[in-house]
Amino acid sequence: RDSSAFWLSSGNWNVSNQPNLAADKAQYGSLSNADRDWHVVVMDEGLAKVFEAYIEHDHTVASGANGPLDKAHQAMVVKANV
Repeated sequence: RDSSAFWLSSGNWNVSNQPNLAADKAQYGSLSNADRDWHVVVMDEGLAKVFEAYIEHDHTVASGANGPLDKAHQAMVVKANV
């Protein structure tokens, strides 16, 4: 976020992760139909900087593995940005 907080989630962005229910209308057993992901925003500058360093390192390593795009992939990037 701004090096002072971060969002931590148990989710993997699957469509079944978030139960479709309102907090005021939840019924017993309604969470059993979803993966029940949970999220937290941690307001801790020290931990935020640790997570930020790991993410920046992973991005740097992954960026070095990328080569130039061929014409077919370049066309896909242009279409995605339109």
